[in-house]
Amino acid sequence: MLTILLFFGFCQSSCNYLIPIVIIPDYGDDTLTAHYDPNVMEGCTDNLKEVIYKKGVVSSECQKLRLAMTFNTTSQQWQNKKGVQVTSASEKSQFESLISKLEGMGYTLGSNLFIVSYDWRHESPKLMSYGARVIYAAFGFGGILLEKSMREKGDFWIKNNVEKVITLNSQWSGDVTSLLQILDSGDANPNLLLRAELLSFVTNFPVVVDNEEIIESNLILSYLTKIGYDTSSFNELKKAKRGFSQIPHLCAFFADVITPNTLRAKGKVVSVYNYTLGDTVTSLDSLNDCIVWTQNSTFLGKSKRELIYTSKKVLDLFDDKLCCLASQPSNDSSSFSSWARSCFSYISSFLCALMLRLLF
Repeated sequence: MLTILLFFGFCQSSCNYLIPIVIIPDYGDDTLTAHYDPNVMEGCTDNLKEVIYKKGVVSSECQKLRLAMTFNTTSQQWQNKKGVQVTSASEKSQFESLISKLEGMGYTLGSNLFIVSYDWRHESPKLMSYGARVIYAAFGFGGILLEKSMREKGDFWIKNNVEKVITLNSQWSGDVTSLLQILDSGDANPNLLLRAELLSFVTNFPVVVDNEEIIESNLILSYLTKIGYDTSSFNELKKAKRGFSQIPHLCAFFADVITPNTLRAKGKVVSVYNYTLGDTVTSLDSLNDCIVWTQNSTFLGKSKRELIYTSKKVLDLFDDKLCCLASQPSNDSSSFSSWARSCFSYISSFLCALMLRLLF
């Protein structure tokens, strides 16, 4: 009997192991991602925008109410709140669709799948995932706060707590499907994966500015200033009220500030490539190149679902403050990681088969 229990315990932990996932939503999608009680939300709404504008973070008191989970000090585990409701039918549909698909892959909400507030300030994810490193899937504005948090915690914390980070545009732009494709394909789509060991070399700004509110842009400018970026050229952003976004693992800069006139005045050459969310970008020479995806109706005469692409060297001449670098993993590191996973899988399968043979 003990042997049987050990067998099932071993196979459950190694043969079919799923890396825990922590989903971080875009700004404004709290109802979707956290199943908040409307009454709890009302208690935070009055001063929420003011707090974000002045401090860049949600107050600790308000955030405790906004979190989708509570921390059980007895069991030392995070637990989903009970009795909470989703108020929007469309949000509920999108949320349940994502969760049901992940559950179909073997994930269980509250066990190895967690959904948190976009302004994420939890303890170590190991408290949630029973000591395992996690995959962060950050949508839109949630990504910039995650990146800020990890920079503060440092490389040692990242290596011990994070398996990988997937940064995506808003879930409303179709990137829920992209997330599922990435999880299903593993490392087969490296242009969409941001490896944890490279985070100290990468600066991503997955940002969406609301057309009705510009409070987010003030927060972004404040954040960029804090980490050493010269934001003097971004003043027009406050007036423009235009959205801008980010392409995962590559680069984003503020397209609303870069007009055709400034590009022509600098004598820059710009090539345009079509791109659909979730597709692998294959037209780049390397991941050290930079991409801009404009959400304007037109930009340089192109539609909003097209990219303005130019090489890193050209952008350096234009303004190195506008370009963020994404480093490509070395083949040795990638190969070793892949080999290690394959090796572990083979060993697990062999041991499971051996135990079955001994048992039966």
